[in-house]
Amino acid sequence: MAAFGDGLNDLEMLQYVGHPYIMPNSQDELKSYFNQDQYTVSDNNHDGVLDTILKLLDD
Repeated sequence: MAAFGDGLNDLEMLQYVGHPYIMPNSQDELKSYFNQDQYTVSDNNHDGVLDTILKLLDD
């Protein structure tokens, strides 16, 4: 299961799932919990969630 978030209110959900992804424009504190490889392909203004899902399906 994958989840996507951009704020601290998403932290618990992101820590629970097997494949957490955060937006590149996420809050800095949220970024401190995740590695660069757990960022979406692009931000939410440029189809970041959709592009990341498509990349996951392609891999």
